[in-house]
Amino acid sequence: MPSERQEELADDRFVPVGLGEREKLARFLEAHGRQITQDWLARSAADEAVARPYLAEGPDGAGEVAASLLALIEHVREGGHDMHLPAHAAWLQCWHETGMSRGNIRDHFHALRDVTLEALERTDTIGEAEKRPLRMLLEAAVRNLRLETSEYETRRLLAEAVAERQRYQGLFDTSADSIVIVDLESLEILDANPAAERLLERTRSELQGLPLRALHDDLPLILPGLLAPRPDGRTPTYNLPLRRRDGSLMVVAINATTLEYGGHRASQVLMRDITERVRFREELARRADELQEQVAGQVSELERLGTFLENIIDALPARLLVLDENLNVLHANQAYLQERRNSDPVAGRHITEVFPRELLEDAGLLDQMRQTLETGSRLRWSAYRQPTPDHNERLLDIAIEPCPGAEGQRYLLVTLEDVTERQRQFYARLVLHHIVEAMLGVRDVDRLVHTLLTGITAGGAVGLGFNRAVVLLADEEARLLRAEQGVGPESPEEAGRVWSELSTRLTLEQFLADYEHLPPPEQRPLRDMIERLVFPLDDKERLPALAAHSRETIHVLDAGSDPRVPPELAEALGADEFVVAPMVVQDRIIGVAIADNRITQQSIHGPDIELLTALTNQAALAIDGAIFYAQAKRRADELQEAYSKLEAATERLVRSEALAAIGEVTAIVAHEIRNPLSTIGGFARMLRRRCHEVEIVKRNARIIEEEVAKLEDILSGLLDFSKPSRPRLEACSLAEIIRASIVSTQGQRERGNFELIEQISEDLPLVPVDCHQMEQVVRNLIINALDAMPYGGKITVGARREGNQVILWVSDTGMGIPAHHLDQIFDHFFTTKPTGTGLGLALAKKIVEDHGARLEVSSEEGVGSTFSVIFNLDEGEPATPAVLSAGESGDTGKGSS
Repeated sequence: MPSERQEELADDRFVPVGLGEREKLARFLEAHGRQITQDWLARSAADEAVARPYLAEGPDGAGEVAASLLALIEHVREGGHDMHLPAHAAWLQCWHETGMSRGNIRDHFHALRDVTLEALERTDTIGEAEKRPLRMLLEAAVRNLRLETSEYETRRLLAEAVAERQRYQGLFDTSADSIVIVDLESLEILDANPAAERLLERTRSELQGLPLRALHDDLPLILPGLLAPRPDGRTPTYNLPLRRRDGSLMVVAINATTLEYGGHRASQVLMRDITERVRFREELARRADELQEQVAGQVSELERLGTFLENIIDALPARLLVLDENLNVLHANQAYLQERRNSDPVAGRHITEVFPRELLEDAGLLDQMRQTLETGSRLRWSAYRQPTPDHNERLLDIAIEPCPGAEGQRYLLVTLEDVTERQRQFYARLVLHHIVEAMLGVRDVDRLVHTLLTGITAGGAVGLGFNRAVVLLADEEARLLRAEQGVGPESPEEAGRVWSELSTRLTLEQFLADYEHLPPPEQRPLRDMIERLVFPLDDKERLPALAAHSRETIHVLDAGSDPRVPPELAEALGADEFVVAPMVVQDRIIGVAIADNRITQQSIHGPDIELLTALTNQAALAIDGAIFYAQAKRRADELQEAYSKLEAATERLVRSEALAAIGEVTAIVAHEIRNPLSTIGGFARMLRRRCHEVEIVKRNARIIEEEVAKLEDILSGLLDFSKPSRPRLEACSLAEIIRASIVSTQGQRERGNFELIEQISEDLPLVPVDCHQMEQVVRNLIINALDAMPYGGKITVGARREGNQVILWVSDTGMGIPAHHLDQIFDHFFTTKPTGTGLGLALAKKIVEDHGARLEVSSEEGVGSTFSVIFNLDEGEPATPAVLSAGESGDTGKGSS
């Protein structure tokens, strides 16, 4: 039996394989090598993930076979390590020359395994029972060949790396330049050569691990720029000052490259001390400057002056030519060269070859140049009108001046300045100024709109010269843009007649004078068109509201095809080209102005649009002011009318209230006086009849006296309320006022079962009041409390300080005040007592308010009421406690009855 050996498979299993099976597999692969290679090529072309084979000559020279497949055939046939075999060595050489990395080895041999196994599976020359060991042998052979290839590549790369490292280390250590290796991630120094040790005055061990910024703060910042590639391929260099340990400065030239260093992405930073070179260069430059200054002298000054003058000439905005006595061009500045329509050279050519013919011959400029050369006379033309190929005139300022040379040569200086734009801007500003000036001070909206339309349509030096114009104003309530006025002819025939009549008017004032003689609105021009120009204000997608909301002037070139133009607007205007300018003030839409050239069909240019925009911006402010003025005037008139009505109504009301008050007072006084007067009258008559009875006379006299006292009280209350005196303020003690009021009500309290308690704080300050009036207030409050307790009770009178306030109060335990009466108790003549006048509390409130204080009440039915007088102390007023006399400390709980 043929000998067998163990073959290792890809999954680390071993399988016994006979020598005959090796030869059988080798012959199969050899016989099908070219077909397997073709299949492999087709697969790699269809799928980028499949590694492409590298071809070599087949064993019989009849075709190309994958180099790795030939090596595999040798490996199967020979077994073991066979790098010395021809096919295997050729495969390794092929691998090395193609530059494939180790990472590609696996993919390549996976593809080799797959295509060979598929070929083995497809063949019908080998039985199915024989294929299984051959398949296992093939897998093991491919794996072993891959491992050998990887091992060979690893050893080769390692040998190259060692050799490169040795060569680099030799260059690194012996380099005259200082080299520092820097880790690009951490920016720390990995290594430094001896030259760097000497330059940086640190040992290699001191430098290793040191942050790059320790050498100089700017090094980490400039390193990315040094490593960045440059278009010219040159390595950037940066000169950096470094300080030595002795404090002196040196200049170091630095450049850098990237490299792989010990598994780190690093940079090799080269540093060279160029201090002496810089010093030498500076010294050389200094000496060169000194030498240049010495040598140049007047020649240099003349050259600089000549250059300076030439630069001035080239910088002039006007076109300039310098001509010799033969009228040949010596110099043309940049403005002249840029104006020419071709790039042909100008210097050395005759003036007739480079200058506009219409200026030289038609305007006689050539003759004038010759005359200036002969006589030295100057020529200046202002605003010369030059036709242009595009039929737009240009305005030129032309000057011809003699210019003698340094050696007496006769030269000419010819300048041409295009002042068209300057004149146009001046004209535009002048027109705009006149129109805006005319709108100033106008408060009538209709007149303002007419002024604006006149400025848009008037021609010449008066207005913008549009054929027609319409102003639409915003109606905020209806949310509409509605045409107000329009100016312009409705047909070419009317235009000819109207413009002929207006041709004699040279000023804006003459145009505006027509406003006083305008026909009624229904008879004015463009009335039919104006009535149709009504559009939604909120339609932000289409004109004219689009212009108002976008705040941009919109130039329509073809109304029929422009989606922004609604059909009704295009039909009403009847013009393909028109301009819509917004009139907006801050966030308020005032309206829009529409202008066109429907009659003359002239195109609308950018400058005209700019002028219209500027004019409508000013008009928006004026119209907004006029609208505001009209609204304000209308409101003022309405307010004046309302005020007049109110004044008349107030006068009637006051008169009626006064009469009602007089009637009410009369009724109350009559009611209150009737009973005492009846009593007095009755007892007086009794006195007259029984005057001889002394006891009856005394009794009746006493009753009459009491009734008279009642009348005096009633009259006194009325007088106090109707003519209260102004308070005479002085610093008073509220404690003294309270005690004086208690004493004055002693008689009333003795008529019933009353208990009176004082609660007066000791720290009360003096309060600025009228003592007598305030006694009257406290007395009225105490009497009011007594009246609220017909069957007796407890009255508490007190005063305390709370922050910046002093509060005086009177409480009772009486019947209380019904809630629906609390808002009425301080009204004049309001009372619930059968014999009261209703003036006591009203008088007390008035006196308290005259003192700048306030009177408040809180009450609960069946429990009692509390009246409080609240004084506010001024911020700067001293809180001086009132001095109480002996025996008048006002302790809580002290009572009297």
